[in-house]
Amino acid sequence: MKTTKSFIIIWTFIGFLLNLLALFTPFELPLFDIADKTNTTYLRMGISFQVASNLFISCVSGATPAKYAQILYLIIGIFGEPLYMTGNSYDMTQDPSWGYVIGSFGASERAGEKAFEKKLSLLNILISSYSGLFVIHAYGAIGLLLHSKSWEHWKSYLIMYSLIPLPSQLVMIFLTSILAFLFRKILD
Repeated sequence: MKTTKSFIIIWTFIGFLLNLLALFTPFELPLFDIADKTNTTYLRMGISFQVASNLFISCVSGATPAKYAQILYLIIGIFGEPLYMTGNSYDMTQDPSWGYVIGSFGASERAGEKAFEKKLSLLNILISSYSGLFVIHAYGAIGLLLHSKSWEHWKSYLIMYSLIPLPSQLVMIFLTSILAFLFRKILD
């Protein structure tokens, strides 16, 4: 896939818009009632699609547009809009979850580069996405450690910010990776 300036600009804005849309879209799985074929309920997974949109753009367009989309998203968050779970403005650096925000940049880089290292395959996209998720949680854990007053504090933060959302994120990243693979197939 050729990465021209116009390609980077277009995918940067697509990524930025996907990030905005993902903020307001909760991740829910449908539960079908076998007895009543008309009734479908949804299982709320407790997270939004923010991480998935970042990794999707990384795997479809590469590291550069994904990083630029994250930068735009961060700028909008700093200058007024509550785009992160802890709100907005420069004060968000004082929040324990700040490491996850920084980790999204590293995840864009890692997933975007890894997705284009080898020939396109679903396995390669899955590995790229999960490595990006690992980067987000690694940066997040370091940020939590720097913010914590004690090991007990750190462990409780780690449970709240990483371990509780992780199962939902694993499922979400799997589904998003399949979608990214299909998009790459279409674009190649």
